[in-house]
Amino acid sequence: MLNWLVFPFLMLTARAADPFEQWDRKPAEDWRHAFALRGGPWGARVFGGTSLERIMMFRSGPGFDSVSPQVDCLILNWLNHEQVNGYRRSLDRAKGIATTSFQRNGARITETVFLSKIDSLLVVHLLADKPGALNFRVCLLSNAYRIKDRRELDSKGLRVWVLPFESDVEADGEGLVVRGEGEALILLSTGTRRELDGRLRDLGMKYDGRDSFPDLTRIWAGLKKSKENESMGN
Repeated sequence: MLNWLVFPFLMLTARAADPFEQWDRKPAEDWRHAFALRGGPWGARVFGGTSLERIMMFRSGPGFDSVSPQVDCLILNWLNHEQVNGYRRSLDRAKGIATTSFQRNGARITETVFLSKIDSLLVVHLLADKPGALNFRVCLLSNAYRIKDRRELDSKGLRVWVLPFESDVEADGEGLVVRGEGEALILLSTGTRRELDGRLRDLGMKYDGRDSFPDLTRIWAGLKKSKENESMGN
């Protein structure tokens, strides 16, 4: 008799909601419902859109969620517009990581976003479980940027790197376009032009031991590890 009482209790416990997780089955309609991230001097809001993803950047500080001026907004325009299913977005509040996942054209696409205080970066990782399923354009809402070296958007005190793991990047006048990719990194950093010019080389040396043509798989693994250490207070 005791086993019959204990087993349902264990099942209910296993299904209990994670107190550190916030989640939703639809994208945020406005910034108030977008997931909030913090990291060093920055704050961000992640909407989790499947046609147009928006990541709003703020100066962090008291009340940044509502009153601090927006620095800019990273726009990720998905070029596939077929209907999605299996949608879920979540925020791990303990780790400071926002995840959006959905299925489109038979491929599961996962977007992972966090602010790295250690590396002073906004990190966006895109992954499809089928080759070639990632097709997107990256730009900034302000439009006050120039395209540099095909894979960089350079704005005043702000730089975005678009780094597909296998394919190339195109510039189409509206932003940077990636087609037919399975995995990609988007990195955003702030600083002086001199600081930003060496930023990607520094990451390559830190996580791959080389400053030219670094292995993006190793950079992504290093960024994740740094975030784990940060969330554990190391």
